[in-house]
Amino acid sequence: SAALEALEVEDPTRVAAELDAARAEAAQHGVLESAREALARDPRSSLDGLAQRLGVSRRSLQRAFQAAGTTHARETQAARVQLAQRLMLSGESKLAAVALEAGFATQAQMSTAFRTLLGEPPSTWGARHGLRTSRSR
Repeated sequence: SAALEALEVEDPTRVAAELDAARAEAAQHGVLESAREALARDPRSSLDGLAQRLGVSRRSLQRAFQAAGTTHARETQAARVQLAQRLMLSGESKLAAVALEAGFATQAQMSTAFRTLLGEPPSTWGARHGLRTSRSR
């Protein structure tokens, strides 16, 4: 604030508040990106486990998700779908095996997530990418 006054800023209190808000937003963005990277590596991470791994409080992590208009559950689902896509592209043809490896409890849960995020089930997504999948349950 003294530095802003020395620069003869008209409203140093307002400018200081704006700078603080910008710093907080940047920090939340960094936490969010780190959380997304960690979920990409391990989409089974709980909110508490993820916060601990990132060195932030559970609440700070929730705030970062909230500021981005998302939640831990949505980000986890997206990370699991992305992992399932990578597994399918790498040659895993059994959707039940893909679902379990990606962290879904069931193949049906994975299909619901694909439909929610991509608008199509995994078998259709795979076929569009030239993959042959089997729907073993």
